[in-house]
Amino acid sequence: MSDPPTLVVADASPLIALSRVGHLEILRVVYREIWVPPEVAREAFTVRAQVPPDWVKQRLPAAIPPRVAAAGLDDGEAQAIALAVEMHAALLLIDERAGRAVAQQMAVPIAGTAAVLARAKVRGAIPSVRPVLDALLAEGFRMSHAVYERALRLAGE
Repeated sequence: MSDPPTLVVADASPLIALSRVGHLEILRVVYREIWVPPEVAREAFTVRAQVPPDWVKQRLPAAIPPRVAAAGLDDGEAQAIALAVEMHAALLLIDERAGRAVAQQMAVPIAGTAAVLARAKVRGAIPSVRPVLDALLAEGFRMSHAVYERALRLAGE
C-alpha cells in the first residue's frame, strides 16, 4: 500500500471510537500525525480527562467557510472541515453523515473509522479488522451493515 497521506485532519468521532476500543494508536501507525482543531481536542480528550498524544497536533482554523457555517454542524465538525480546507489536507477523518456530505461538497477527501481500520490491516498495523469493528459496535458505534462489509472487503477479510 502507498505511503500514508501527508496531512490528515480528524473530527472527534474516529478519535473517540478508536480510543474506546483501545486502538487510538492505529492512527499514529497509519498516518504518523493527525491535526485537530481545539474543539475536537476538547471533545475527544479533555472532556474524557485524557491528554492528547504528542502526535495529535492542534490548530485553530482562521475562519469557517460560509458553506460549512450554514450547514448546522456541531463546532468540532465545522472546525475540522474548515481546518482540512485551510491546510489543504490530503484526508479528513470523519464519521458523521452530515459532516461527510459537507466535506465532500468542499472537495475534501474523507475516510471514516471503518476505512481507517481497513487501511491499518492492509499496512499490517492490526491482524484483523472484524474484531475491532465488532468491539466498536459493542461500544455503541453506529455503522451500517454495508460499511461493515465494505471495511472487511477492503481489508481482504
